[in-house]
Amino acid sequence: MKKLLNMFILLLTFTFPSSSFAEWTRVSENDLGTFFYVDFTRIKKNNGYIYFWVLLDYSEPNITNALSNLIYNEGDCSIFRHKKLYILSYKEQMGQGDSHLSYRPDTEWKYPPPTSSNEIILNEVCSK
Repeated sequence: MKKLLNMFILLLTFTFPSSSFAEWTRVSENDLGTFFYVDFTRIKKNNGYIYFWVLLDYSEPNITNALSNLIYNEGDCSIFRHKKLYILSYKEQMGQGDSHLSYRPDTEWKYPPPTSSNEIILNEVCSK
């Protein structure tokens, strides 16, 4: 089982897009100085769901000592909810430098709070 998991993680590492080739558009900023970017060129729609990448760029390292995260999300625009599918953490800003893959999908849908960065992002991707 562990060998299968390692192979899965290795496969995902090579299939994740490089953040340096993305077309990031800043869509939000929070009170902590974190900037939120979306690559609108890679939005995918399938069976009523929307799939999109978000880049979080931190002004200071977060609790995992990362300066940025690249997150692959699944959204349901019909009832306005989302969940994270994959998270890549980077030691440098804007998704640069060494990365670490976290495979920890959300098991539950999340509904973004009003005026939150997640609400702004979901509004933006659902309007495309």
